[in-house]
Amino acid sequence: MITFPELNITRAYFQLNIEHVKEFMWFPEAVIRGALGHYWLRQGNRFQNIYQALFGDYEKSNKPKSATKPHGARIVITQAPIPGQASLKLDIYGTNKEHLVNQFKESLAAIGTEGVGQERHKFSLLNATEPHCASLNSLITPLRNNYSSETTLHIEHPMTLRFVRRFLYAWDSKTFALNLSQRILQLSQTYNKPSAPLWNREKLVADFCTAKVYENTHKIIKSRTSSRQNQKIDYSGFVGEIQLSGVSEDSFDLLLAGSELGVGKNTVFGFGDYRLLGKQKNIF
Repeated sequence: MITFPELNITRAYFQLNIEHVKEFMWFPEAVIRGALGHYWLRQGNRFQNIYQALFGDYEKSNKPKSATKPHGARIVITQAPIPGQASLKLDIYGTNKEHLVNQFKESLAAIGTEGVGQERHKFSLLNATEPHCASLNSLITPLRNNYSSETTLHIEHPMTLRFVRRFLYAWDSKTFALNLSQRILQLSQTYNKPSAPLWNREKLVADFCTAKVYENTHKIIKSRTSSRQNQKIDYSGFVGEIQLSGVSEDSFDLLLAGSELGVGKNTVFGFGDYRLLGKQKNIF
């Protein structure tokens, strides 16, 4: 059992009713995030903190931008079983972030009325859960009961792994473990009080690499033009299933952490998000 570095996550879920759900779901996280950014900048300093969580340093700030600081929030959108609806999960890292969730909810309702994207897709906010703050360790503790040495990652949102100065669009166990463990460390150091690590990262990565891998994935080509950066950006990645055999309990803990945080490039958009399936394909 691993005790990960301290990291608190404030989480809330929002249920959306969308006019043109098929077109909207092509890249909903980017469309929502872009519309929120424009809305918050129009509103002035009131939304500065939630803006910084999703975009980094506030554009009107004189502070130098950080190239290594991870985003302080993450959006994941999935299509709901009910036609025309989708579920949005918002994670904000750090403590006492409930007020930012409330600002996000207010802003989400506003841009839904205005319409988002080039086609101005409109949506309404059906309901939302109350924001709940919990540590990463407390989130994965009850899930440890589902441990299985045979585990499958069902990757629904494109995953792109960072390898030195390039990107990987296919699975690599060592790169995955390095990316994820580095993400946990950076988030903890940035948004919680720094604490002495209680885990051996090198040993954990080496242990993770001992599991046998059966890969059934394919690359998805995806790009969009950023109005903020005024350029076309590549958001390609791989999706599908990664079956792992011989997974240790520590490696399973790492996989659980990744299912809560996402891994790789563009996690702020929900990329690198996956579900864990047991031997019998039971979702947990």
